Amino acid sequence: LQSQTPGTKHEIINASCIDTLVAHTNRFSACVTSPPYNAGKEYETPLSIQQYTEFANDWVTEVALALHPQGQLWLNVGYMKVGKNSTLPLTYLYYPLILPYLHYIQEVVWHYEGGMAYKRRLTHRTERWMWWAQDPDNLVFNLDDIRDPENTKYLNDPRCNPLGKNPSDYWRYDRVVGGNGASSEKTAHPCQFPERMIERIILAST
Repeated sequence: LQSQTPGTKHEIINASCIDTLVAHTNRFSACVTSPPYNAGKEYETPLSIQQYTEFANDWVTEVALALHPQGQLWLNVGYMKVGKNSTLPLTYLYYPLILPYLHYIQEVVWHYEGGMAYKRRLTHRTERWMWWAQDPDNLVFNLDDIRDPENTKYLNDPRCNPLGKNPSDYWRYDRVVGGNGASSEKTAHPCQFPERMIERIILAST
């Protein structure tokens, strides 16, 4: 696909994720992804915790190798369903798997409204971004490109940046939904990211 920026292009590779990563060692500046959660969705193949851990280890190992020396991984996860009313937060599973390869920078909480309400536990309205980097002391972080200009309360204070505040680690973005009231950007993908949220990550980290 031709980019709107002169002299650059976008490339879509329709292939096995792991096979493609193996062929692109030290190439990518960022990986933004969300794996299946093993949460009982109709598009998922049910796995045991051991099977899921093996699956997770296979792909995170290759992602780490595919990132260049300043590369970053933004991993979006929720929780795995392990019983009728019990769950495993996937941050707990992925942290020890990725730690041998990358450095953990920060957790970002993604808050959204809507979705299923539960009867035997609190309604789920957040997911987590795990932000990892090859080199925590030499990473790309374009703060001025993602500042929040909407909070103008303190802009007359000379100590404040005129471009706005540094966004916090708590992000509010509506989910991309289908059916009645479908989001304008909705495609056939069953768990699609909001474009503005991914735009913030790309602007900050590449």
